[in-house]
Amino acid sequence: MARKKRNVATRTFFTSLFAILALLLLSSSIAGNRLDPRGTRNHASEGASDPMAPPRESADLLSGITVAVLNEGTSPSYFSGAQTNDYIPIVTALSAEGASVTALTSSQIASGALGGYDVFVMVDNVPSAACQAGVREAWMTGTAIMAFDSSSCALCYFGILPACSMGSNGQGTYWAYGDTGASRIVAAHPITADYAVNAKVTGTSGDAYWLSSTMGSVSEAADITVLTSLDGDTFKWTTIIYEPASYAPVFFCWDEGHVKNTALAPMIVQAVKYLASSTGHAPTLTSG
Repeated sequence: MARKKRNVATRTFFTSLFAILALLLLSSSIAGNRLDPRGTRNHASEGASDPMAPPRESADLLSGITVAVLNEGTSPSYFSGAQTNDYIPIVTALSAEGASVTALTSSQIASGALGGYDVFVMVDNVPSAACQAGVREAWMTGTAIMAFDSSSCALCYFGILPACSMGSNGQGTYWAYGDTGASRIVAAHPITADYAVNAKVTGTSGDAYWLSSTMGSVSEAADITVLTSLDGDTFKWTTIIYEPASYAPVFFCWDEGHVKNTALAPMIVQAVKYLASSTGHAPTLTSG
């Protein structure tokens, strides 16, 4: 009987030991996966365990950046195409990333309201011809431009890109509408940081792209970086960044869907960040 009691006592000891070890492992696992108040993992704890971990950017990637988005649904005589004026989604998306976003009408821009903004966005729409002086003045004094699809009409007509197109919307000469259902990333760049070179990016078909046959020979050609080209045709530029030495940069993307196209949304956010930093306004970054 004494031996049997010793065996029972031994089993009880090891059972208790295993239970304690299990509790210790569970506590360690919970601590490693602790949630912060927003329900995300505690990356600060993770970073602390890895001394080589890079600083983490704030969730507000565009904090401190001011953006003006065109709210204009009418088509001036220089416009060619079918504009959407779908400006609310991009206002919402950029605001969610920390930018201070304001929607401006043509009449406000013509009155000089665009000056002082970091970035001016045209979402497949264009301002009235009366805005030419206001847009050019803002661009020449530090307001970067982001344009989508048919907004290429304004870039050409206002003499922003290319300058030799001033007074003409440039369709058929510098850009055209076509089968733009998919593009390929053709350059590693801060704007395309979330994509691999040669990655395929889908988008809206029938939108605008630049013609390399003519854009490759304009005076601005050396300052243009092609970021995406039409899938299967590198001579049709679907996304570009133009960085003149004296004026603010200009970003163009073919897709009228802009941030509603989830395949392009990361590029658009990075483009706003890049445009603002290129004009001397670096976004506010914090380390984790």
